[in-house]
Amino acid sequence: MKYATWRTAEDVAAMYNSPMKGYWEHFSKGHLHFGYWDETNASAPIHEAVERANQLYIARADVGPVQRWLDAGCGNGALAVQLARAKGCRVDGVTVASAQYEMARRFAEESDVADRVAFHLADMLEPRFDPGTFDGVWFIESIFHMGQRKALQAVAPLMRRGAQLIIVDFPLLASFSDEQMGVLNQNWCANEFLPLGDYPALLRDCGFEHVSSTDLTQNTVVPGFRRWLEATRERKEEMIRACGRQAYDAIVASLPNTLSLAGTSFGYAIIEGRKV
Repeated sequence: MKYATWRTAEDVAAMYNSPMKGYWEHFSKGHLHFGYWDETNASAPIHEAVERANQLYIARADVGPVQRWLDAGCGNGALAVQLARAKGCRVDGVTVASAQYEMARRFAEESDVADRVAFHLADMLEPRFDPGTFDGVWFIESIFHMGQRKALQAVAPLMRRGAQLIIVDFPLLASFSDEQMGVLNQNWCANEFLPLGDYPALLRDCGFEHVSSTDLTQNTVVPGFRRWLEATRERKEEMIRACGRQAYDAIVASLPNTLSLAGTSFGYAIIEGRKV
């Protein structure tokens, strides 16, 4: 499902450069994606659940020393640094947002893997890498900004034969009303949502073998949005200091609507493929 007004890379950059970035960074300790909760960490705070999700993604990444990985839509760069540290690989992270780029560079400079991590301020749909550069690519909650087909067509030439593809996305569970889609388009710069069942054919069309799709809706967005809303209300003054009053009010106004869609209209999944 697409929204009539396509949000550009400039729109996405403006969102991530806005005062709202302070809100996301404050809760997630530098990471801009959902946490993972199950029976083993049901009461975990947001930042601990986010770290649990990080370890799930890193464990899936089939990459090692001397190999090269692309973090397509890398946010603040913290996960790219963790991947390089855990796997010993080289990692390139790409973001369209200048604020994220500067923070990512600082993460790299202050880390013990600065020689293996590089960040680039660029549009992922206009890549600047040579063909066949990467042994793996992931999109962690970023591909819906770009459009899934456009993004896969952009990265496929950059990947070696057999390279791994990991996508963490928000699959469509039921159609949105125009008003609901407009909210997500405005607040998330969300351009497109696909049913999870559409991914195998899409991957084949773009030069990939579909390996697996794993639905994590009940472990991520369902508890996640509820935790975000509760914490936002409970820590009001703290959040206002982090992002400003105007951004805080906008977040509080939008979260209940988005929470009502999580698990009913959109979900959360990991899709894995291989370049053919």
